[in-house]
Amino acid sequence: MRGIAVGICGTDRDVVLGHKGRPPERRHRLVLGHESLGRVVTVPANSPYAPGDLVVGMVRRPDPVPCVRCAAGEWDACHNGRYTSCGITGRDGYGAQLWCAAPEFTVPVDPCIAARGVLAEPVSVLAKAWERISAMRPREHPHCVLVTGAGPLGLLAALLSAQRGYRTFLYTRTWTTRRTSLADRLGVTALERLDGVEPDVVLETTGAPHVLAGALDLIARNAVVCLLGLTAGEEGTAGEEGPSPALASAMRRLVPYNGVLFGTVNAARRHYADAVQALARADRDWLDDLITRQVSLDRWHEALERRPDDLKVVVTLEAPAEDAPHSGPAQGRAEKAPT
Repeated sequence: MRGIAVGICGTDRDVVLGHKGRPPERRHRLVLGHESLGRVVTVPANSPYAPGDLVVGMVRRPDPVPCVRCAAGEWDACHNGRYTSCGITGRDGYGAQLWCAAPEFTVPVDPCIAARGVLAEPVSVLAKAWERISAMRPREHPHCVLVTGAGPLGLLAALLSAQRGYRTFLYTRTWTTRRTSLADRLGVTALERLDGVEPDVVLETTGAPHVLAGALDLIARNAVVCLLGLTAGEEGTAGEEGPSPALASAMRRLVPYNGVLFGTVNAARRHYADAVQALARADRDWLDDLITRQVSLDRWHEALERRPDDLKVVVTLEAPAEDAPHSGPAQGRAEKAPT
């Protein structure tokens, strides 16, 4: 595949800072990029793809044993923890102008989505979340969905909730003009404070314990709460925003209310396929406005900077001009393109 783009998220920053991740065995560097988009260049005989097809590379690879889940193709639920994750743990990512992957580790992207397909990986995690939520609430649809956090993951969570026709509320303390516009165009209700709602479903994307605690204080009976956000910067936070308030809220509300609390951070192949379908149904202009900054490969390090107006930042992987400086693959601690 010829790399088209990789999306940047907090995980990439954490890998660069050394808070998480590890390079492949006997290596000191790791090629970044787990949110991918590529175009097929060459294929082996009997491949389901043809040159020119758009594809997304999956993040996780099965463990070598394999465990019972990995043997069944559910690498996202690996039991023994010996899996690898492209661009994060033990395997090079997709931040390269050329990369290779077996067909079973890729998902086709509808040409109508085009470059927006780089959003498929974060949407796949949300598709998995909704699959589990639906399994936990088989007899009723949620009357009220609360999404906490209006970053790219939170906005995409609101998108999937709105696509399902659910009454959706989106909370953040820092509403900007762009965030407000994106929420309004989805038809979701913007919240500046965590009050006034009684959600049946909560999608928590901030990773902040005090936000989780506030959301848990609001939940309805039989609610399902999904944790989707966790960054190294949030772990070990002390004082008022430490884990104790969230734990106390969980015990106080979830137990007597028969609630469910679960987390997810990756996805199986079927969830990627669901994500591609969700992107195909979404408004193209809305998706374009979610991507607020595109950075060329030779300036890839700028994508890791946090800027006030950023939502989704993408590194474009097309070759720079011959006279432009070139720093190679987007490396946290990387040596070469993945093979």
